[in-house]
Amino acid sequence: NVAMKKKEASRKAQDRSDVVFLALYLRRRPLKSQLGVVLSVGQKTFTVFVPELGISSLLYLDEHKDWIKFEPYEHLGKERRIKLERVAKHHDESWNQLVIKNFARVRVTCKCQDKPPINVKLAFEGPWVDSR
Repeated sequence: NVAMKKKEASRKAQDRSDVVFLALYLRRRPLKSQLGVVLSVGQKTFTVFVPELGISSLLYLDEHKDWIKFEPYEHLGKERRIKLERVAKHHDESWNQLVIKNFARVRVTCKCQDKPPINVKLAFEGPWVDSR
């Protein structure tokens, strides 16, 4: 049992050091326009998985309220969704409305969180657009 606890602690320490290293890398070289897949939806947040980096992180809509208005709602009385509306010009974005739901594909910027602890932070850009 002690050996299993040590092994688990070692794995968690390795995972955390991987995240810290990635976050410090992203501090110097943020990755823009990355594909993100929504895994879960809250009232003011949603969890996004970034396949390119193999990480998932919460995306906080309150951090984007200067250019996005959002309204959470229940779809068919059970599935939470968030309706986004772009209310101000933001970079070169051309979309006006978007519904965030499980497995929606979105475009995000991956960067380093400003405040401790050091972690990967995602910033919302807009809907994912296939370039095929």
